[in-house]
Amino acid sequence: MRLINTTSSHSELVRNQLRNTDAQLVETYSAGNTDVIFTQAPNHYELLISNKYRAIKDSEIETIREFFVKYPIRPAKNSTHG
Repeated sequence: MRLINTTSSHSELVRNQLRNTDAQLVETYSAGNTDVIFTQAPNHYELLISNKYRAIKDSEIETIREFFVKYPIRPAKNSTHG
């Protein structure tokens, strides 16, 4: 499976996520019919994986998760947690 960055094709989605959530980074990717939205906020990140044509396989989920492990979660300096 090859993930292709499609963020530039989804500028309105990215802009809305950045404006209306605590997200600091929003990227979109495509792997054929499987779409992935990666969102990073100060204290967490989210992956949304979608395929309109079939169920997503466990192996796809694992491959996608491994791809995004490169993004470390660093709590914000002014965090009230802890």
